[in-house]
Amino acid sequence: MNILNNFSIDADFWEVNPQLKVAFSGIAKKRNSSKIMWAMALVFHPDSKFSNTSLEYRIKTVQEDYLKKVVVDWDDYKEEIEKFQHLTMTKAQRTLYNWEMELEKRAAFLSAIDYDISTDFTLIEFKEKLLASTEKLWKQLRTCMKDVQDETAKSQTKGGAVKSASEEGTI
Repeated sequence: MNILNNFSIDADFWEVNPQLKVAFSGIAKKRNSSKIMWAMALVFHPDSKFSNTSLEYRIKTVQEDYLKKVVVDWDDYKEEIEKFQHLTMTKAQRTLYNWEMELEKRAAFLSAIDYDISTDFTLIEFKEKLLASTEKLWKQLRTCMKDVQDETAKSQTKGGAVKSASEEGTI
């Protein structure tokens, strides 16, 4: 289920997604708000074609190649990002996103610990313990991915048809 009507980034975000004007009335009237909201979708929504890259890469790419001269400090938009994700993503999508972000931070943390003669041995042991538990965490991530895939499969029908009440099992 996706509340965003599409990712037509050249269209006005508010015309394509008018229902979001209610939740983002403070932003909707501001200059460049449409472009900022599309950028938010490109960076933070799982249906974005950039979603398989790191958050850092998404932010950099969207800033340089899409926003260009419209500079956005995402720290200034923390509340709006949280609201955007809450309104446009399912619970399963948010759970998956959070897992991905935590694993991304974990990978960066582990990468910062070098196997070097000058590195404290207890730190290297700590890294080894964390690395040993990585498969368990990835297994949980794959479970979240499957939940999102199952949810998506349930919400899709052939040819975009609307399911009848009997097909949905409500009658």
